[in-house]
Amino acid sequence: MPRLPAFSPVFLYETIAASRRWQAYALRALLVSGLLASLAFAWDAVGVGDLRPRVDVRQTLAEVAEYFYCGAAGIQLGLALLVAPAASAGSICADRAGGWLTHAFVTELSDAEIVLGKLASRFLSAAGLVLTGVPVFLLAMLLGGIIPEALGMLAAVTMLVLLGGSSFSMAVSARATRSHEVLMAVFGAWAAWLLAAPTWEALARVFQRNGPAAWFIKLNPFVLVYSPYASPGYAGWSDLGVFAAVCLLVTAACVAFAIAGLRREPAPLRGRSARLEAAGAWIRANLASWWPSPSLDGNPVLWREWRRSRPTRIARGVGALFAIVMTVGMGIGLYEMIWLGTGAQSRFVSGTNLIAAMLGLLLLSASAPTSLSEERVRGSLDILLSTTLTTREVVLGKWLAVFRRSLPLLVFPSLAGLFVAATALEPTQAYRLGEPIPLETYEKVLAAILPSAFLLGHAAAVTSLGLAFATWLRRTSRAVAASVSAFLLFSIGWVVVAEIGVRLLVWWWNGRVASDFRDASAALELPLGALSPFGGQVAPLELLDRSWIRDRHLLWGLSLACLLVVYLFAAVVLLLTLLAFDRCMGRAGESRRSGPDAASDGRVGSRAIGLEGNPVSC
Repeated sequence: MPRLPAFSPVFLYETIAASRRWQAYALRALLVSGLLASLAFAWDAVGVGDLRPRVDVRQTLAEVAEYFYCGAAGIQLGLALLVAPAASAGSICADRAGGWLTHAFVTELSDAEIVLGKLASRFLSAAGLVLTGVPVFLLAMLLGGIIPEALGMLAAVTMLVLLGGSSFSMAVSARATRSHEVLMAVFGAWAAWLLAAPTWEALARVFQRNGPAAWFIKLNPFVLVYSPYASPGYAGWSDLGVFAAVCLLVTAACVAFAIAGLRREPAPLRGRSARLEAAGAWIRANLASWWPSPSLDGNPVLWREWRRSRPTRIARGVGALFAIVMTVGMGIGLYEMIWLGTGAQSRFVSGTNLIAAMLGLLLLSASAPTSLSEERVRGSLDILLSTTLTTREVVLGKWLAVFRRSLPLLVFPSLAGLFVAATALEPTQAYRLGEPIPLETYEKVLAAILPSAFLLGHAAAVTSLGLAFATWLRRTSRAVAASVSAFLLFSIGWVVVAEIGVRLLVWWWNGRVASDFRDASAALELPLGALSPFGGQVAPLELLDRSWIRDRHLLWGLSLACLLVVYLFAAVVLLLTLLAFDRCMGRAGESRRSGPDAASDGRVGSRAIGLEGNPVSC
């Protein structure tokens, strides 16, 4: 193929390679399916399918289009925030680990050509995915409820988010060593960016201070996208220009940083000083000796992962910042509950818990596939599979090593459930739905326990899915992208599906739209929505406010059934991974221990580094 002088060879190569991958077409089909689901949700929200006569059909269709825009715009913008980091996370660090950059450095290509070529190809691939939904928006404009200015604002903001996200992810990739580290840093930055203005406003209300400035609020992309409907005239094209200037400035800075650090090797992980090592050894020997740890004879893989997986500088920084912010948020919530007398009505504690759980599980979904896929890329997994370790020992060791990273996240759901359940007041009114039903003791106990139980179940499911994708997909970037996409899709998508499905079921059961239709459906949506990580943290606490429901014990029972389903899903996915592991990894069969060592307890050497048994076929 002749070289086009207007394009970089890096851009041409990566664009052609990306266009031949079936995953891009599958993601486009998934996006269109999400837009159709958003249209169905808008149709149900307006109530077009009921039997009541319409005064103005055109007004009703306009409402459907407006609801569709609100849902589809969130899907498209959320997809842009997800796709940009996923497409560029391994653009430099993975190529450096695979040796591709070493070959590129001996050519006539400059650092700017390599970085800009990679950035252009990643941005084009992500933009092609996101822009797939533009024809759907244009067709929905025929319904009359979509403002053309809003659609133009959505397209511009989406492109700017894609460009800024791709460049920022590439800048972090230039100094990172693993793809999931890039995603951890980028997702942490996304959370700080999107939650800055709402957090500032909440703090201003609690401490009675001035809120954020208008220009700061308008730096949030969701504010710009939804302002034509939520607050007409609040954000205009001048505000979009400020947002574009900030995004372009960040892009230029990130590109310059990536070019400057392209030929620099990431700094090695520095060990701790001798004093810190001695202090750590004394603490482990005297104060933390009771803490359980795996043994070499029990599971050598888990023993190895327990001692070798040290967090890098980026991971430590993101984890420390996450812990500090969530601790401060929980402290402010407790201050609001105790000193201001809001009791269980405080949303700061439950909001902090929800953010901690969702962000923690998101980071877990990004790191879960790497424990297996990175060893697969480096070739160290072949050595592991050539030992006498069985497939069950290898997979379960990896699974337990990843799952233990979710245990620190239990602090926030435990505190949120405990404080909200302890301060839950007896209902004094039931609004318009009847006399209030007093809370039972078991309800408060379940509300305190279920958030932590759901977090453990969803962490197990995320870990199983991550290992499954790492087993089925060879490339680390694809496995990480699939794991993160599945987590976000199920976290948000299931809530929408449960809401629509429950409403249709109740409507079919009643045979008509009764006056309490929405109230009855809302009661069932909470426990069914707990199947998703988002609903698992919200539903147990929200059920305490359903004082008008006489049969609340049925809803609590349904919540427990949903919890069991989450654990069963994690177990089934793990079982499927075990069944497909040998075939996907090219292992001829499970290595089996034989000889005298198998009958004795002193077989540590053969279990850890033994080469007897069936070798791998590749």
